Amino acid sequence: MDFDLLWDVNDVYWRISEDDEWTHLESAQFPGFSDYFDSHSPDDVHGYAPPFLGSAPEPGLIQVWTGLAVRTQPGWSTLVRPPVNISTSQSFRSFEGVIETDSWFGPLFTTIKLQKTGEPIKFRQSIPFLQLQLMETSLYRDTKDFEVYDLLSDLPQERWEDYYNTIVKPTQAKTRAKGQYAKMARKKKNNSCPVSPSA
Repeated sequence: MDFDLLWDVNDVYWRISEDDEWTHLESAQFPGFSDYFDSHSPDDVHGYAPPFLGSAPEPGLIQVWTGLAVRTQPGWSTLVRPPVNISTSQSFRSFEGVIETDSWFGPLFTTIKLQKTGEPIKFRQSIPFLQLQLMETSLYRDTKDFEVYDLLSDLPQERWEDYYNTIVKPTQAKTRAKGQYAKMARKKKNNSCPVSPSA
């Protein structure tokens, strides 16, 4: 669904189309979703449909529901982040965060920070402003051993050999195949999907 936001520094307003009147935003449901939710959910959760948009207490912060509720397999979390390799609007900024969806199940929200006042900020279905990425929890839970070298003279021989193989050797090759890194990455890719089939 397309929608617009308008921020006047103090309050945020929203509308679905340019023909609609601006409505003060505190919490807004996706059109028709509340009734749909109640008709497809158990009685004890009726009336608890997640809002589509909501204003945070901090000025200009908006929570947007992705429309998803995610459950991943044990050991996998969901990274919510701005799109990779896509130029995004300068009128707002998407926050980034990890949600441990292997243990927490609920509406998956993202937070955006409005950065322009006095002008409509347009959100269109054809232009993504967030992306979801699976992440192993071990990447941030486990302590990782690493070393920091302040001087090139401190770099061990092993790292210089890595540099040679990555930078120098391919450059000196008479016929340099294109996309070597991409090919290597695809070979290492694990084809298993960490998303639970029952999600």
